[in-house]
Amino acid sequence: MGYARLCGVRLWQVLLGYIASFCALVVTAMAIMVLFAAAGIISQTQLEQNMQRWQQVTTP
Repeated sequence: MGYARLCGVRLWQVLLGYIASFCALVVTAMAIMVLFAAAGIISQTQLEQNMQRWQQVTTP
């Protein structure tokens, strides 16, 4: 609510900006990850194994 008051805009506009920024961040991170995987810098199988291990640790 502070940004809305500070900038003189409605609260929904500030929230929409946060949502748009988050979506842009996710898309950019995914694009970079795909580029790294295509270049061979990141191993997709290693990522999958790490993700499975992480899911097993967090599952009660």
